[in-house]
Amino acid sequence: MRLDAYTKADSLGSLADEWRGLLQTAIHNSIFATPEWAETWWRSFGDGRELCLLTLREGNELVGIVPLFIERDGQRRLVRFLGGVDVTDYEDIIARPGTEGDVWQQALEYLDGHHLELDLHNVPGQSATVAFFRQLSRDDRYVVAVQEEDVCPTIDPLPADWESYLEALPRKERHELRRKLRRLMGDPDLDAQLCWQQPDLRKAMDDFVRLHRLSSPDKSEFMTPRMVGFFNGVAQMCREHGWLCLGFLTIDNTPVSAIMAFDYGDTFYLYNSGYDPAYDELSVGLLLKAQSIEHAIVLGKKRYDFLQGSERYKYDLGGQNTYVYQISCVRR
Repeated sequence: MRLDAYTKADSLGSLADEWRGLLQTAIHNSIFATPEWAETWWRSFGDGRELCLLTLREGNELVGIVPLFIERDGQRRLVRFLGGVDVTDYEDIIARPGTEGDVWQQALEYLDGHHLELDLHNVPGQSATVAFFRQLSRDDRYVVAVQEEDVCPTIDPLPADWESYLEALPRKERHELRRKLRRLMGDPDLDAQLCWQQPDLRKAMDDFVRLHRLSSPDKSEFMTPRMVGFFNGVAQMCREHGWLCLGFLTIDNTPVSAIMAFDYGDTFYLYNSGYDPAYDELSVGLLLKAQSIEHAIVLGKKRYDFLQGSERYKYDLGGQNTYVYQISCVRR
């Protein structure tokens, strides 16, 4: 394999067509692995960091992409996946199936030669990357740690219709969900409505950010002006590619809860959400998420991914844990 290293931001665009083609064959294919996601993230968070985009080729054929960046931690130079830690729920290499180990071996030789330490996050548990570094931990030349980092509850497979989904829930959770839906959607005085079409994306994102910040002090602190810029960039990019699902629950035409989700491949990804605590008694946050599951079923999705975090509602709505891992690796 021939390795090439790219350090200029315009390489994210120039490699995009080949990247997309490889991604269609790769085992790790999520919205977070697309060149569009990497480019959007880099525009918001690339300042002060060094791009380190590695490609591996057999002849002229692209067989692997290792999308990394470098940042300093004191005297150490750490290498992480493009996408950072906080806003990209799955991160991995993109490789032709069966070549993942060779791709990582070539990448490690390059990184070792530049005295760089790997600090990888959000690696899916089923990824060949996890298996590779577990095997590498037996190599005395390296200090390797592979540890569970977080959970990503999923509904997999997603039932083919709403009633089948409800019947699959435990009896208590099914009863509570039906009761809450009847109370909210069946009360004509509340005029509760669901909306999945947002003709004015700027206004819709303003409403989303407002509700996100209202949800909790932690979410308000998270949603900095830079983060708002990133979320707006993601929304615009996803709308252009047909991946955006921005949903609102309104009461008397006032948005009271919101979700940002992605329709990508056979999966519906619940990315982030917000709600107005003044409507807590009506469970508006939970019910919009439940309705998004029905929306995913209508769209024909085979899998619903709640993404990272162990919040109770994910399990009440039928989520089962999958895992992501943190991996560190440095040459002795």
